[in-house]
Amino acid sequence: MTQWIIDCREWNRFLELREKLFKAIKECLEIDSYCKPYEGRFDITYSLPNYFEEEDEEEAEWGIHLACYLIGPSRGEDWFGETFGDALFKAEQDINEWLRDHEEWLGAVR
Repeated sequence: MTQWIIDCREWNRFLELREKLFKAIKECLEIDSYCKPYEGRFDITYSLPNYFEEEDEEEAEWGIHLACYLIGPSRGEDWFGETFGDALFKAEQDINEWLRDHEEWLGAVR
């Protein structure tokens, strides 16, 4: 059965990741102020199976969506997992890689 509560340690990890992302967004805006109004918006979802998925006994899933134009390969990314921690782990892997790329870019433009 899918876990439907967010553990406070996982929530704190999420907030730390969000803070690091916001720092990188701020650095981008200090160089060039062009951006989208949704920079860094996270949506966290807990999706229950629909009627047909329920018949197939599919589990509910957690999702994390990030809308971000300045950091990352596209304007929006999604990560899913059986628990919030699973989805967060996937998001951390990708976002931390983007932040490393951002640091390299920042060093080249400054």
